[in-house]
Parts: sequence; structure tokens; C-alpha cells
Amino acid sequence: MPDMMKIEEVRDLIAASACPSAAVDTVETYLSRHRVLTHGDTNTYAAINATVWLLVISQFKLRLKHKE
Repeated sequence: MPDMMKIEEVRDLIAASACPSAAVDTVETYLSRHRVLTHGDTNTYAAINATVWLLVISQFKLRLKHKE
């Protein structure tokens, strides 16, 4: 469950970003601050990292669809 809370936090940060590059900066900052929470488990970190990037992509695809 803690990983889901992290994903929700990141989703909210992404949603508040003005553009994809701002979202990328925000996500990179978040991940670097919270990497320690995975206790060095690279599989967990990789899974969270991949999920976060999917959120960034899907969030901005949705925004583009709404603008059309």
C-alpha cells in the first residue's frame, strides 16, 4: 500500500504540472528524494519509476485529447 500512496502523490504532482518538461523535472526530483524509501531494492525502484513515467505519458495524452 505505501507504493500506491507514492504513485498517487506523483500523479497529483504530474497533474499540477504545466507542461511535460515541468512534469519530468518534478518527477525526477520526487524520485531522487524518495529513492531511499525503497531501501536499495532496485526492483521496487524500477517498478515505481516505470509506473511514474507511464503516469506522465498518460496524463499529457489526456490533456492533448481535451485540447482537440
